[in-house]
Amino acid sequence: MCGYDRRVDTKSGYKTSEFWLSLVATGLMVAVATGAITPAASAEVQQTVQAVAAGAAAVIPGLYAMARAVTKAFTRR
Repeated sequence: MCGYDRRVDTKSGYKTSEFWLSLVATGLMVAVATGAITPAASAEVQQTVQAVAAGAAAVIPGLYAMARAVTKAFTRR
């Protein structure tokens, strides 16, 4: 009526802040998991950090993909 469009447009995935934050977090976790970044702590703490980082690096991309799918599913075209 007043020229206001209620439709919500979605951006390409690489244009979103969620993508870039996930990319940076995943890159850091991979760096820790591979030993490129070593925490200044004991060997036990380092092993725990590496295990958590490896698990998170495996899960975060999947969660990002699911979030994008849900966003696109609920966006009217």
